[in-house]
Amino acid sequence: MSTTSTTEDRFQEYKSKASAVGNYATGKVYETKADVKQAVQRVKEAAEDVFKPSYHSTPANQVRPLKKLARLSWNTILTDDYCHSKLLTAKGKAYSDQPHPFTTNFKAVGNVKQDKAGTSFQIDQRNTWAKFLTTFDKYFLEARFWGDQRFRLFVDLPYVDNDKNYKPFATFRTNMNLNAWKGSLGINYLGNSCKAMTRLSTDDQTNIYLDEKAVARERNWLLSTYLRFSLRDFTLPRYDFIVGYETVDYDFYLSHDSINPEKIALGAIAASLIYRYRDYSFCTQMRNDLSGTSYTLGLLYKINKDLQLRAKIDDEFALSTAWRYRANNKVSLVLGTQWNLSLGAKAVDFSKALPFPIGLTFDLSLIHISE
Repeated sequence: MSTTSTTEDRFQEYKSKASAVGNYATGKVYETKADVKQAVQRVKEAAEDVFKPSYHSTPANQVRPLKKLARLSWNTILTDDYCHSKLLTAKGKAYSDQPHPFTTNFKAVGNVKQDKAGTSFQIDQRNTWAKFLTTFDKYFLEARFWGDQRFRLFVDLPYVDNDKNYKPFATFRTNMNLNAWKGSLGINYLGNSCKAMTRLSTDDQTNIYLDEKAVARERNWLLSTYLRFSLRDFTLPRYDFIVGYETVDYDFYLSHDSINPEKIALGAIAASLIYRYRDYSFCTQMRNDLSGTSYTLGLLYKINKDLQLRAKIDDEFALSTAWRYRANNKVSLVLGTQWNLSLGAKAVDFSKALPFPIGLTFDLSLIHISE
């Protein structure tokens, strides 16, 4: 068998598996075999969850959370790994197959606080959490605990009449004092080219919302929508959408984020263009909302298999960088910094505990716990 044929077979395998879990590569069409090798790498990286045990990536997680309509390529350039606002972050994941499968995730965030009393290191309780995931018979359970005493329970219910396309779920969120709570009950539709979610939810025990979310892909096109309707006020607090066109070399997205929960009005409009060339990915994004128009340029450079650099600069000349180094298959380190170039030499202020924003992240992945 030729190398090209083998590469294409691998690509079709990854694409097929990615399609089965609603990966972003679903439905894409690659016209020539010359594109296959590059496509294999992209699909392989983006579909890495496919090759983990099924309880690590549940069907319901494919369409949650609501705040992120779809995982887009610009997210990996402009949002991932920028940790300069948090001095120290430690996060990790562990799993066990025996005697009962479970996964646990954790994240701890610490930062320096400087005030009249002096300088101290404090744990960011709101962004520190632990999450436990397991399966029980036909049910998937997820419990998440935050450092500020919040708690959330998510339950993935059995398929409807054994139909693998329909998966109901329920969530309950409260605090340790049980004096406030949120909840939801919904169902996911998990088709090959379309994922959709319908749910009833409450945020304050007085208002009930009907949420509708859908992510559809056809060939190179992407369409994602999110609508939230208040059953108490008969208003439409959320009306968001994303339209995208994705290829091997470039992607383009146009999105709308609602910003007025009281009435339907034009919200924030963003246009994003991503171009990939060898080990480089470039991104430019323009965003317009009530405060005006802003611009961001971003870069992702995969220096080698273990080291990569992310960098972005906005129209206020704030330059953010994130260096990720993979020590091995289970340990990665991320160093994030930010420099306000508009301040010139004043961008570094030695009167502060941290002369400039800097952060370090320790990422421990898939530690296997055996009996």
